[in-house]
Amino acid sequence: MELVGVRNISINSIENSEITFEVDEGIILKVLSFTHNCAPSSDSYYVPWLKLNNEYLYYGKIHYNYGTDNSVEANVPFYLSEGTHELKINSYNNNTFTATLYALEFKLTTP
Repeated sequence: MELVGVRNISINSIENSEITFEVDEGIILKVLSFTHNCAPSSDSYYVPWLKLNNEYLYYGKIHYNYGTDNSVEANVPFYLSEGTHELKINSYNNNTFTATLYALEFKLTTP
């Protein structure tokens, strides 16, 4: 593999809560980390979440009355193969949610 660049993919619930992005042929993305601007919440209408290809990267739900945390956060790093990928973020009641995936682009090479 040969490092060819850095790629940061951002999403904003006000502009577009659902985006698609491409990973070119012969390229893979190594997702190093991601951010979401909201901490976990106990409000059932305000649970912050972020999905990649319909799988939760982040789901921040807290149940204070039971003292448990149902938060989910994906393990990083992970790789994305070539093709089209979909990133979704929650949008509720005109709240602004933002998130960013931080990744490195690698060209697949043969030794």
